[in-house]
Amino acid sequence: MERAAAKAEKAYQERDCVIALAAHLAYAQGLEVWWGRVSDATPGFTYAVYIELPTGQVSWHMMDTELELFRALPFETGKWKRASRRDNLANDKYARIAEYCEQRAKRGF
Repeated sequence: MERAAAKAEKAYQERDCVIALAAHLAYAQGLEVWWGRVSDATPGFTYAVYIELPTGQVSWHMMDTELELFRALPFETGKWKRASRRDNLANDKYARIAEYCEQRAKRGF
């Protein structure tokens, strides 16, 4: 069981690195990006990062142990309330990301 937990933690660490990269790149592109504490979060995942895409907001909870990856981004308190539960549905979130990427590809990067 410990091995499975260690694998899951490693997967979350890798995921958080990719999310941090996406957030920093989005911020560099001039998109609104922030992170903050989430009041009703799962223990160990009490923060989330948000990216305001033209196609809609996307967000991810992050492991508390990975906060250093996000510290250079703006920290906001209470702003997370703008996000609805719908924004956290994976299918909707990834559909908004795909739509944004398609729009960017058509315009050219």
